Amino acid sequence: MQLKFRGKVWLMTYDHLYCRLDYHEMKEVQRGRLAPFVLTAENLDIVNASPALHKMLGEQPGFIDGYGFKDADGNIVGVLYLMKKGGTEVLYRIRHIDAYLFAVRVFREYWGRGYAAEMAAWVMDTLHERGVDQMYLTVKRQNTQAIRAYEKLGFKVIGRRRFVRIGQTNIPYYSL
Repeated sequence: MQLKFRGKVWLMTYDHLYCRLDYHEMKEVQRGRLAPFVLTAENLDIVNASPALHKMLGEQPGFIDGYGFKDADGNIVGVLYLMKKGGTEVLYRIRHIDAYLFAVRVFREYWGRGYAAEMAAWVMDTLHERGVDQMYLTVKRQNTQAIRAYEKLGFKVIGRRRFVRIGQTNIPYYSL
């Protein structure tokens, strides 16, 4: 549900699944088709990043990493962002975990090819190399295509939460 006033969303309800992936329980997915690259404030426009993501990367350096992924032909097929402990993602505060995956987006023309799972697997491998063996994410319960992609990789649902956002504040915040 959304309540808009003068072009701005003032009230919104969410129904999310909270999911965790353990490195040692990760399922094998197709790999090696995508080449990752780091997203920076200078190249966010090539992936059509939202103003909110521009702002988050600028306000929280060191806490957010953004990655784009290209196929063998050099086409950008998707992006994702990783929040590290101490970051303040809009949906909730990252307090007790090391890695939260958010804004996972495979561009529509590349849907159905397993790219979301491959992108998340690459991030999990990268985290494991840094000594982090768990990664979390949230997904709207209605987003069945994304849920299937995450389950394919081995994400497990650890909770469900409905909450309300008033302006930019979520009530209640869900702490991870």
